[in-house]
Amino acid sequence: MPEPEGSWLRCRGLGRERLVRHLSDYLGTLGFVSEEKQHEEGGRNSSLMASKLSRANPSVPLALERLEFRILSTGGGCLLYWDFPKRIEPGVDSAKVRRFVEEAFSHLERAVSTGSHGMAKIIRERPKELPFEL
Repeated sequence: MPEPEGSWLRCRGLGRERLVRHLSDYLGTLGFVSEEKQHEEGGRNSSLMASKLSRANPSVPLALERLEFRILSTGGGCLLYWDFPKRIEPGVDSAKVRRFVEEAFSHLERAVSTGSHGMAKIIRERPKELPFEL
């Protein structure tokens, strides 16, 4: 079955549920409250995760105070899609937005590697590109 295009991250050797937990835990440390829903997409199990900033955090740009992700199971891993926001308006502190995305990726990369004792791996589908338009 072909995989939908447009994913941000690919995880090999780690299931969808564990990646959702790692992402939710990380966002929780930043002050987000996350809600997950399970559903089926194209014959595969997937998770929809919506996160909203519940307490002020100067490291989170205002444009990213609401986030939505879709995590799709694949053979041997999962794909992470950044569903919202898809576009950041001009005038937003782009350096802060880029730093947030880089820190999120770095945290997930460490959490996946540590949690799997170095057996699982997370990679960017499009290296050095943001998961949205800036």
